[in-house]
Amino acid sequence: MPASLIARKDPLTLIRAAAEVRRAVPHLQICVAGSLADEPYVRRVRQEIAVLGLDGVVSLPGSLPAERLQQEYSQAEIVVLPSRQESAPLAIVEAMAAGIPVVASAVGGVPDMVEDGITGFQVPPGDPGALARALTLSWDILNEPVRWAPLRRSPHKHASTQHTLRPDYLDLYREAASFPTTR
Repeated sequence: MPASLIARKDPLTLIRAAAEVRRAVPHLQICVAGSLADEPYVRRVRQEIAVLGLDGVVSLPGSLPAERLQQEYSQAEIVVLPSRQESAPLAIVEAMAAGIPVVASAVGGVPDMVEDGITGFQVPPGDPGALARALTLSWDILNEPVRWAPLRRSPHKHASTQHTLRPDYLDLYREAASFPTTR
């Protein structure tokens, strides 16, 4: 889960779902990589991890540098965004570009980005049971190479056709970056 530990991103729903998923996937590992600045909320998340016995299952490394985040993507089998509110999350584009299916809450622009059952799965926000079922289904598909191959290719294909940066935009960004900044 590449997101800050804040209520809007709802890592608590993922942690509650993880308790259920762990029964089907005993070696489950979850990394929630993002800012830990909201200390009261982070304490609440850590408490939930402890209460559910997920201390060795869920890691909270904080914000990661780009290289380390890319390393996490390269090791991830699924990217999860259980947010209660989103616009068009870059994390979905990054996951799809890496060929990783996404399980995300069907909020904001997510339904336009994640094709349910094709590039990943959509779940209702704030529903740990639905998230657990989608994660378990994703895990089952991961273990069936024939079923998994099309889903694994779809996110990358989708990202490269739907979420690419137009070359003329890239030139504009490069041009803007070359202007000296004023203070």
